[in-house]
Amino acid sequence: MPLGRQSAMPITQTKTAKPTRFRQATVTTATVILLALAAFLGIHYASRMAGDAIIHLCIMERSARGQWFQFNNGLAEASSTSILWTILGAALMRLGGVTAAVIGIKVIGYAAWGGIGLLCYALARHLGAARDSARLGGAIAIAMPGTAMNALMGMENGFFAFLVLTALLVQAMSVTRSKAVLTDMERGSRSVKTIRAHRYS
Repeated sequence: MPLGRQSAMPITQTKTAKPTRFRQATVTTATVILLALAAFLGIHYASRMAGDAIIHLCIMERSARGQWFQFNNGLAEASSTSILWTILGAALMRLGGVTAAVIGIKVIGYAAWGGIGLLCYALARHLGAARDSARLGGAIAIAMPGTAMNALMGMENGFFAFLVLTALLVQAMSVTRSKAVLTDMERGSRSVKTIRAHRYS
């Protein structure tokens, strides 16, 4: 009987260890593949602008001249899907012309795109995900072609997704801090009650 128990232990340990190693290898491989795809998309879209982004640029250029939200001269319209994006682009136009606006929008888009991945990672970690799973989540976020296209081809979607994720992370951290404060207050209250009970017993 002792021999049987001793021989059974390594088998049990091997069976429980294998899925863990397999999972880690799978998650790591998937993360590397997705990051490679993201790098390809980042290079692929570096010199490209979406058709809607070009329409935005036209509206931004006229807005910079004081003809706000006009695509055709003298006719304001709703072609611009984002007032803030138009104002931001118009400010860049005023500072350095079309070239500055195009480069500025590209830089903002790429920064927001990378930020989306980092924020997804941070949110996942804050919610209790393992480090490798959180990395995979961030890689998925930036490797999705739709996310990359909108963020890297001059559209506003990536920038505002970054702002929303930032707000969610700040809110999640605030809730966690509030819960920690309430827990500390509750523990302090219990300690005071215990001391009083011992004092008057």
